[in-house]
Amino acid sequence: MRGVRGKVAADRWVRRSQWPHPVANPRRIVPGETYLITRRCYQRTFRLRPCVQTNQIFLYCLAFAAERTGVVVHATCVMSNHHHMVVTDMHGVLPNFLRELHRLTAKAMNASQGQWENLWAAEPCNVVRLVTDQDIEDKSRTSQPILWPRDW
Repeated sequence: MRGVRGKVAADRWVRRSQWPHPVANPRRIVPGETYLITRRCYQRTFRLRPCVQTNQIFLYCLAFAAERTGVVVHATCVMSNHHHMVVTDMHGVLPNFLRELHRLTAKAMNASQGQWENLWAAEPCNVVRLVTDQDIEDKSRTSQPILWPRDW
């Protein structure tokens, strides 16, 4: 009986590994690391357009998630269809921070805009570990904004 269960479990594993849907690669989470995080809106729609209400919602959700998880936020930039953040994960709880931030932001933005569909794109957010102090400084710099694409 035991061998049969093992065979069934192995067959299930083969079927799951052949599943056509992509699975995210595991992310190495280490306490004390600094990350650059980027997340896009669904179909790159302008759901985060700058206005007083959007700013208040995002800042409240960011402060709530940071307070709850102990993640230190160094810089954030919210564009019309995505956001960037530089954060330090002091306790190795980055997935919890991202879940709280994105869940609460989606619920509040949907309520404020009378929407009920997805706010965030289905693709996972982009998380890049910043290794050196120079990396952190480069990504956190709040220099003069670029106003024209030709200046990129």
